[in-house]
Formats: sequence, structure tokens, C-alpha cells
Amino acid sequence: MSNTTLLIIDDEPDIRQLLRIFFERQGYTVLLAPDGQLGIELARQHLPDLILMDIQMPQMNGIEAVRLLRADPRFAATPIIALTAYARVHVAADILRAGFDEAVYKPIDFVNLQELIEGTVRKG
Repeated sequence: MSNTTLLIIDDEPDIRQLLRIFFERQGYTVLLAPDGQLGIELARQHLPDLILMDIQMPQMNGIEAVRLLRADPRFAATPIIALTAYARVHVAADILRAGFDEAVYKPIDFVNLQELIEGTVRKG
């Protein structure tokens, strides 16, 4: 997966670091942001290949951030995967309607997440 850049946007430092370590070991370049606003700024600066974004964050939540990203033509086709602790049916529907491509539920199953990301990157 060399030359593939992931942007991880999550307000929990431990989750950001776990994901960073996991994906760097897989050969990805990883960018980190603690909230939606900083995540959008990093996305605009670096144009990542894929974005993993928490839903509930301070400053700007994931729903607001994904809507802003999708309004920018540069991110119309960028895979954006929601990270959330809320695994309810209506929440999943809201996440997809907002502009996310997929939803991954916490606690994170790293094997399934890796397979999802590898499959998504291969499609792109």
C-alpha cells in the first residue's frame, strides 16, 4: 500500500495513535487530526486517498465535516469511512445519507477495518 495516504480524524488520542501505528506498519502514510475542522484543513492540504472520521467530536462533528468535504469537488470520489460507537440502524442510515461511504463501529475490529480499507483503495 505504499504511496497511499490515510487521514484519521478522531478526538480520542489513543484511537488516533492505535490507528496510526497499525496502518503505518501496513505501509500507509498516515495523517492525524483531532477534530473535523482541522481534518478538513489537512485534507485540503494533502488530498488523502482515504479518510477515516469519527462522528462525535468537538469543534466540528463528522457529519458536518463530511458534508463540507463532499461539497468540494476534490473530495467527491474520496472514500470517507465513519468511525462511530453508535451501532444503531437509524444511525447507520444517517451516516450514509450524510456522505460517508461506509461505517465502522467501535470497538474497532482491526482485521475487518484493514480488509475494508484495502478493498476500497484497490477499487480507487
